[in-house]
Amino acid sequence: MRRARVLFILAVAAGCERGEQIVTPEPRPSLMTQSSTSRIAFVSARDGNDEIYVMNSDGTGVTRLTDTSASDVEPAWSPDGSRIAFASSRDGHYGIFVMNADGTGVTRLTTSTTWHGDRRPAWCGNKIAFDSDRYLEGFPDIWVMNDDGTGLARLTPTAPFDEEPAWSPNCDKIAYAQDPYGSAVINVMNADGTGQTQLSSGPGHNREPAWSPDGTRIAFTSDRDADQPPVPLAIREIYVVNVDGTGATRLTHTDINAWNVKPVWSPDGTQIAFHSNRDGDNEIYVMNADGSGVTQLTTNAVADVEAAWSLAPPSGGGVWPNEPAGFQTLSDQSWSCPSPFAVTIVCNGWAYTQRASTTPDDVIADPAAPFSAQDVLRIVFTPDMGNDMEPSAHWLSLQSVKTIYTAWWIKLSPNWTPSPAGAAKMTFLVTGGQGQVYTGLYHPCVWPEVCAPEVQGPPYKIAANTEWAPYGQQVWYPNVTTTAINPGEWHRIEFYYQWSSAADAADGIIRWWVDGTLNGDYANVQYPASSFIEFQHAPTVQNAPPAEQYMYIDHTRLSAPSP
Repeated sequence: MRRARVLFILAVAAGCERGEQIVTPEPRPSLMTQSSTSRIAFVSARDGNDEIYVMNSDGTGVTRLTDTSASDVEPAWSPDGSRIAFASSRDGHYGIFVMNADGTGVTRLTTSTTWHGDRRPAWCGNKIAFDSDRYLEGFPDIWVMNDDGTGLARLTPTAPFDEEPAWSPNCDKIAYAQDPYGSAVINVMNADGTGQTQLSSGPGHNREPAWSPDGTRIAFTSDRDADQPPVPLAIREIYVVNVDGTGATRLTHTDINAWNVKPVWSPDGTQIAFHSNRDGDNEIYVMNADGSGVTQLTTNAVADVEAAWSLAPPSGGGVWPNEPAGFQTLSDQSWSCPSPFAVTIVCNGWAYTQRASTTPDDVIADPAAPFSAQDVLRIVFTPDMGNDMEPSAHWLSLQSVKTIYTAWWIKLSPNWTPSPAGAAKMTFLVTGGQGQVYTGLYHPCVWPEVCAPEVQGPPYKIAANTEWAPYGQQVWYPNVTTTAINPGEWHRIEFYYQWSSAADAADGIIRWWVDGTLNGDYANVQYPASSFIEFQHAPTVQNAPPAEQYMYIDHTRLSAPSP
């Protein structure tokens, strides 16, 4: 890689240094909140037997998906929200099926002839875990397979009952309920079945684990605090515990004749859905993640149970809506690459260099990824990486282009810690020796922008910074609207750059969109005499983080006018 140019990039501080020229739009726009539509699948006997339904997360829009004389139960969403796995007894014994999110295209994945059958599917990445007694009838184990039914493997031994698998958000671990001698405990193991450890123990029956979207907590049900001796499956409340087994906290509080079971997290981790018989029959409820704000979503005379919560994919998640017509693809990088990255050439023409981070970048499965649905690039920031540094660089050489469209999906980890000047630099377009333009995440209001009072993020806003000779440094803030960027959320970023018509002409263009909404539109940019020769994902932070944190990239696209 061109070391001189990289050193120039590292020399620029992560924030707006006093004395640089600032381009500030007037009036300053306010932050615009982006909302996502989520859906809850559930099981109901309201039409005569157990069928699968779906509704909006506020309880509206109830729609029936299955219609058979058998029992269709235990729905589980695919990572991209396009399909649902479920268990069905339609052939006499429970097996695992999948269908489209509208109920069409039902396909059988497993066939069982045993008493318990194949039950409780859990989907993560391209894998589906489930419990089954197919190895030893009457004694279920945890199994895993590809989401097309191939690659079937047993993960747990047969001595106890091993049931109710729940994936970690990154698909690298599975929590499950183990029931030796009738007192269920929750265990955690690696995705290949190794490293089995006990998470919860003590009095009562601890079952139905559900991993939080940020990977830090597990919700579960237990009768440990019942006012009478424990009765299996009779009196249960919902609890939450840290993934290391500490800090168990009770969330629901009902009388001894009721139960609150089958917890499932909302996609953003702020709420938990569950079903309860507290009002006489089973209904779906939702509460805040601390147990407050309990709200009933379904109301009828029959049981509504087994909620499964999915984030609907953002509209147009797999497209680039503002790419100019007729542009030629320079790169369409899915980040389905071998990892962790340890070689110079990664894949598809991109190169990788590990820099300040002591942990190499890798590719992980993210169930909420809007474009690739499974594989996303994880850039790792470590506490010992030093200030004003990038942990790594993923870069692609360009053939001296002067008009270019760049786009990618980005997410910050929930524990993201910003620096005083902003959240981070994101991407760089490097010129032939005269400087660069980079994109960055800035605070809502911070010096030297003309706004008051100063406000630190989150949320953040996206802006561009040009720094090239002989024009110095300029920050281009949003001048149309400002889309709010919060940690833990996926956002689609699109930038368009067009070179000046002539040397020293102030008619170049920088234009960008966030989630399809135009945020910035400038047509008075001065570009240097050279051209773009390289694009980089080389996120830079002003201060090293206090704990390991991540920036995720789900797909990257570069295109330019046809030659």
